[in-house]
Amino acid sequence: MTYRIVRHQDVKFDLAAIVDLIGNFAGYQTAYDKIGKIEQALAMLRLHPYIGSPRSEVMPGLRVLPVSRRAVICFTVDDAARVVKIICVAYAGQDWQTLARGREEP
Repeated sequence: MTYRIVRHQDVKFDLAAIVDLIGNFAGYQTAYDKIGKIEQALAMLRLHPYIGSPRSEVMPGLRVLPVSRRAVICFTVDDAARVVKIICVAYAGQDWQTLARGREEP
């Protein structure tokens, strides 16, 4: 069975910031290649929603998946709705714990 992927509204800004960071340092083709790897990992969560490490001490139900050496995808899984909610995508040592906590739903 597959899960639906739902992204927090700010994930688009996370990905844009990654493109800017890498693009300015290593070129935009490299940046888009990195985003492609992140997108592949996000798509993989449809079939394998429980990969990654549980980090409930940071946020209830939070899971963290390292991707492509420097990226981290933070997400939760709702089995009843069959939804994987992407909370944030952090990169290059960014404080993903604080970022995830700041996006916790009330």
